[in-house]
Amino acid sequence: MDINLKGKVALVTGATGDLGRVMAKTLAECGADVIIHYNRNADKAAELTETIHQMGRRALAVQADITSQPSITTMRILLQQENLMPDIVVANAVSSYTWTTILEQSADDFISQFQSTVMQNVYLSKSFIPHLISQNSGRYIAINTECAQLANPGSAAYVAGKKEIRDWLLNRGRPILFSTAMMPAAAAAIIEAFDMLDESDVHTSTLWNNARHFKGLLKDAGFDIGQSETPITPVIVGDEKLTIMFSKTLLERGVFVSAIVFPTVAKGTGRIRCMVSALHTFGQLEKAARIITETGKELGII
Repeated sequence: MDINLKGKVALVTGATGDLGRVMAKTLAECGADVIIHYNRNADKAAELTETIHQMGRRALAVQADITSQPSITTMRILLQQENLMPDIVVANAVSSYTWTTILEQSADDFISQFQSTVMQNVYLSKSFIPHLISQNSGRYIAINTECAQLANPGSAAYVAGKKEIRDWLLNRGRPILFSTAMMPAAAAAIIEAFDMLDESDVHTSTLWNNARHFKGLLKDAGFDIGQSETPITPVIVGDEKLTIMFSKTLLERGVFVSAIVFPTVAKGTGRIRCMVSALHTFGQLEKAARIITETGKELGII
């Protein structure tokens, strides 16, 4: 992707940290002038400033306390005087601690974390969003880690954000490539499902009837459907790339089935995962099975 930020100015808070330095240099590579915010690490800020100068871009190191509105206001005034108001604001800075469990962690650490993540965005917004509005263009990007370190082994965390950030994390954040953390909305749906099951078994019996019918259709077509003992019906393909192509082609033809590949399953055992529901009719399942079969033959899966 070719991103041209020539003529733009970007402010990166916490620019002397590992992630901040990468973002600052990447923005400069795309043509932007960069405001390098730091709190205590003046030496690294000066080093990064020189690096960006050598890249042919303008760079200015500015000290500010991101947990203080007056300090951020002072930074904004300085940037106005330098005629270097940002078109892009990246809220990246955060107070870092050695995290342990909630019971052992100091309450002051949580307050500081809140100030450096949530309130940083409030203060930056009040100082710089009016400028972006006045020029009818610009971007505000918030990148925060709000106590995710507390997700110790045996527990989990989830990320909520714009689709672009979610997609970027899934593709670039290898340590969090796969997680089974449950979202609040999913938990609420499951609780409601249990309430419905307590009232009647009609949904369960219908689901199993649908599952058995669908499994039979796929097995008769020649697919390897594994040994699933649940309504979830896998269609085992093997090759990861072919599995993804199978899933994408089926989606284009009106059948939504997820591609499940390594590392979710063992390498070389890629599959599409079909999940019927009690709301499906036999007619709908037969149509889906026909499309899956036709596509499987075209791709050489069966």
